[in-house]
Amino acid sequence: MKKVKIKTRTMNNPSLLSEDERKQAKEAKERTQRLLSDALKKKESLLVEDLRVFGGLKLENHSPLITTDLVEELSRELERVTFAKNTSTKNDTVFIAYVYPGSDDRPIHLCAPFWNQDPESKSQEATIIHEVSHFLGYGHTVQENSDRVQKSPQSMLCPQTAYSVASALTSDMDHRGPFTDGSYSCCGETSRDTVCKKSWVYKFIRSMRRVNLWRRLLVRKQQLIVTIQKPPKT
Repeated sequence: MKKVKIKTRTMNNPSLLSEDERKQAKEAKERTQRLLSDALKKKESLLVEDLRVFGGLKLENHSPLITTDLVEELSRELERVTFAKNTSTKNDTVFIAYVYPGSDDRPIHLCAPFWNQDPESKSQEATIIHEVSHFLGYGHTVQENSDRVQKSPQSMLCPQTAYSVASALTSDMDHRGPFTDGSYSCCGETSRDTVCKKSWVYKFIRSMRRVNLWRRLLVRKQQLIVTIQKPPKT
């Protein structure tokens, strides 16, 4: 009876997902939430907490730099997300998913290519993060970002787009080794839906901190030299 009821409702309302699609979408959402939660657990290695750490460095083109605040926003917004089936035959071949950012119930409309994405490749998670980013005001280009986003700490540090946010969390921070025998070979992480604390983002952030440290030391050294060379007042 339950299956018949779901089938009837789906036929009457084509935007409703089938039982199997609803299950897949729910699992993809749960994987995405676990990924975001893990990024927050590893924030000291992979996220930026204090913008002043990179003070004076030009970071406009460094897309992997993501603030802790942004990931927390994504996680909260994801909780509100619902899923709907795409009802446009044109969109079904052009898009993987799409949203209407102003909608109250936060539906992500899933198109046919979404169901063909490999659940183990984090491609579905990337799609969901991309669409959730739109709800937060991130566009496909920096110029399309909402006023609120453009004034956010993230944009002050390093302007992002919906694409670069999703790419940073699902590609730049991803594991480079395969998941075999219950763990990732690159870092030993035993949970599949995670980011890698040894990813190149960690190495990049560490190198940026070193560059900034050397920069501050050089500035301090120059200040000391000027102070020493400055003649005393008579």
